Amino acid sequence: MIDPAPTPRMAAMEANLLGHVAFVQQRVPGMTVTDHGDLVVVDSGLASDTFNKVLNLRLSTENADQRIEQTLTEVQRTGRPFTWWIGPGSRPLDLEERLRAHGFREEERELGMAIDLDKIPAAVPSPPDTVIQRVTTPAQLNDFAGVLADLSEPPDENVRRFFELGADVLLVNDCPMRLFVAYVDGVPAAVSELFAGADVAGVHMVATATAYRRRGLGMALTWKVLEEGRRLGLSTGTLQASAEGQPVYEKLGFEPCGSFSEYVHA
Repeated sequence: MIDPAPTPRMAAMEANLLGHVAFVQQRVPGMTVTDHGDLVVVDSGLASDTFNKVLNLRLSTENADQRIEQTLTEVQRTGRPFTWWIGPGSRPLDLEERLRAHGFREEERELGMAIDLDKIPAAVPSPPDTVIQRVTTPAQLNDFAGVLADLSEPPDENVRRFFELGADVLLVNDCPMRLFVAYVDGVPAAVSELFAGADVAGVHMVATATAYRRRGLGMALTWKVLEEGRRLGLSTGTLQASAEGQPVYEKLGFEPCGSFSEYVHA
């Protein structure tokens, strides 16, 4: 939901989301991030809207409809699927209504949430026989991608390809995008990401393989990201929560802070 007066924390959360979405695509040949001034188009070159986004929309009331149509034409010309992200700072205030009038539908709505990192628990127990590791090798990166790819049926090979192409960027030791895998008895079972940007620790891509759900892996991986952010000297953690994930994050101490919507063209 667009907020007429977004707080600084909301603005930081939205800036962190943009950084997360665009980080790899800004650095890998064949991928593009185009900042038009009033919106940003992120294109991975892959046929997956997981990595192709239109976001950070700051359109004027006078030209919003024209810019929606121009951008829709731009992304449709690629032949690849895109989603459009609307956050608390999106403009104009009636942007969602305008998108629907142009043939868009809301695919998902997520709750923005934030936490002061000095208030996170000292530790969160991991399930038995679980080891959480930061991704530092190609093999671990493949494990990370595999968990995400296998969430689709059939598995989305575009996900594997994205992380394969981004390996040189993501495996740098001081990379602000830090990936984590939870291994259960040596099997990659769940993943999460820290994106350190806009002075906050953004929690992204928390996902658990179907066979390993309801064991506390999501909470353990979220805490791992927050602890890493605190170790890096950040003071705030942010995320966008699905309805399923919201209770987990509330248990860690997250509080509501705006909302985000993802639209697709029907």
